[in-house]
Amino acid sequence: MSIESIPASPTKAFFVEMLTRDILLDDAILDLLDNCIDGIQRSAAGHPGQTPYEGFEARIDMSPTAFSIRDNCGGIPLEDAREYVMKQGRPIRPPDRPQIDQGLYVIGSYGIGMKRAVFKMGTDIEIHSYRPKETFTISISPEWLADREGNDWYLPLELKEPEAGKTGTEIYVRCLHPTISKQFNETFEADIRERIAFNYSYIMSKGFRVFINELEVVRKNFELLWGVSTTGEEIAPYFFESRVGDVEISLCVGLYRPLPTADEEESETRGTKHSKELAGWTVVCNDRVVLLCDKSRATGWGENGAPRYHPQFTAITGLVEFRSQNPLSLPLTTTKRGIDATSEVYLFARQYMIEGLKLFTGYTNKWKKNLAQAKVSASMAESVDPRQAKSERIEESSWKKIKTTYATEARKYTPSLPEPRVAIQADPLKEIKFRREESKIRLIAGRLLENEDALPAQVGELCFDETIKRLT
Repeated sequence: MSIESIPASPTKAFFVEMLTRDILLDDAILDLLDNCIDGIQRSAAGHPGQTPYEGFEARIDMSPTAFSIRDNCGGIPLEDAREYVMKQGRPIRPPDRPQIDQGLYVIGSYGIGMKRAVFKMGTDIEIHSYRPKETFTISISPEWLADREGNDWYLPLELKEPEAGKTGTEIYVRCLHPTISKQFNETFEADIRERIAFNYSYIMSKGFRVFINELEVVRKNFELLWGVSTTGEEIAPYFFESRVGDVEISLCVGLYRPLPTADEEESETRGTKHSKELAGWTVVCNDRVVLLCDKSRATGWGENGAPRYHPQFTAITGLVEFRSQNPLSLPLTTTKRGIDATSEVYLFARQYMIEGLKLFTGYTNKWKKNLAQAKVSASMAESVDPRQAKSERIEESSWKKIKTTYATEARKYTPSLPEPRVAIQADPLKEIKFRREESKIRLIAGRLLENEDALPAQVGELCFDETIKRLT
């Protein structure tokens, strides 16, 4: 009997095609931005306090002929470049050496993000890394990728003299795939700008800056209403904090705007309004948004007594954050743009996401027939960043400790939300509701309010008030 060895390594064509098939272009760009943030963590150069990313930035340039991303986020250590940066997957180090990124709050864990992103875009790639003591360039040519058998998996790494005061990484992609070249237009730029504004709002609030074609991306703030209502009760968010193994969990949910009127609900249902984009749950892992304004069962809507999402709940939004120095412990999919809903740590957190949802959907149901009074109560509250305000506004004694065998520690804060009060009025309020042609409503809105897009309720109230003026 004879035994021989046969080749089992993948071909480059198979590897590149399979690696890039399931990722969209905008997700590929976000992957590269994630690497910038991970670079800050690795450089250990972040500032302490509320703005640890102050002074760091990424600049993206895109056109039908080329793509580039340049940052000042610390660069790539030469040892990492030699050992795993261009490998297809992360190596496991021996016990006597610390694992890559050990002790850091990074998000990359599989070692495929950057490769998948650049291979998705084109075939002529240069990666430049600048560090105080080491500078190098890695080149990937069309010829290297054209080696369809994949017999040569080695890439040229050119060492260069460090440039004084320059640190960071620059990635250039040329020879764009035709399908990618067509996507780099004004519409795509506007879309990716908006997505970055939402997905990196948390990081940008901590000092990080992003530019696309030289124009800075303006972040979207996460704020909730917080204040004392007219009845002396508190309009405030629900909070939950816990630690499960090496994962820290923090979540809050509340109202970011007054409850919607019947007309606003109808507009949301027709899709003519955009406030619903802010409703739902946003999930953050190690400062990166991985799920944005989700309204599905995955985040508790329609589960365990919580209602399914409806435009009636458009004022409700929540944020749940997971932090760990071991990215494999985070409830992430390999694309880093989705949640592993089967993760035990996520299922544990979702119990309290649902509890918070039920608190505010219940509040909405109670006040639905008295929106005018609810609007007055909401006007007494101010929009604040709940993550920063909670330490100032919640007394330690107001937190309730939770005993659980799963978490090493857990606590929550449940606000005493205002309750509707039925008062005897000498002249009670009555609702007037009727329908008229949209063209006529827009005509009146344009003439009297100088805004044809005004809500029908606003037009009706104005017509009623004008009539009362003439009669009294």
